[in-house]
Amino acid sequence: DSTPEFGEIIMATKGADGSLWEADLFRVKGTGLPIGFDENAFSEASVTAEAFYDSQKNGVFKLRYVNG
Repeated sequence: DSTPEFGEIIMATKGADGSLWEADLFRVKGTGLPIGFDENAFSEASVTAEAFYDSQKNGVFKLRYVNG
């Protein structure tokens, strides 16, 4: 499998008080996202992302609360 791993930060919707939650995922692999090569043709994209355990950081993600 030659799909590269990457880090990803996911942000939640801003709360009424302006606060935010973010998840820092350490190791993620994404698959999918087919590209249609027909000119002027509609192409539906589907992406699957899977998070993996990072032994150096001893976890899968870090959850942070950002006060608004």
